[in-house]
Amino acid sequence: MKISATKRKTPDVPILPMVDLLSILLVFFIVTSEFKDSKKEESEQESAEKLGLVIDLPTTKEMKTTVVTTDFSKLVVSAEGVMQLDSVDVESMDELLLILKSYKIRNQKQKVELLADQKLPLQKLLNIWDTLTKAGFDIGETPTRLSIKK
Repeated sequence: MKISATKRKTPDVPILPMVDLLSILLVFFIVTSEFKDSKKEESEQESAEKLGLVIDLPTTKEMKTTVVTTDFSKLVVSAEGVMQLDSVDVESMDELLLILKSYKIRNQKQKVELLADQKLPLQKLLNIWDTLTKAGFDIGETPTRLSIKK
């Protein structure tokens, strides 16, 4: 007995109606879209000004505060050992200790970042860390960066 396999037809997908549909959708979106008009926005701002709806928001320069807003005060030490704390010259370790203690009293959250020159003697760096510890700053939370001049 002979059994013949019936050949199946591959389904035909009509492409032409899909192209027609896509072109109709494209034309629809182009016709219904609205573009921004900069002149219209300017006229809306002018009408708001005429109605007295202009709002002047304060800037940070206008707000006065006594609390230190930066997280870190910068202690910069040159290769010769000249120290500056937030651009204020510090002459000795005792003066540095007094300034750091007053910083700590005024703002408990104030932290110090140490920026030292690479050629700064190690003993001077250790003395500065010791002074920071005496003032109540945790050395583990004090970032220290050495500047390398090329």
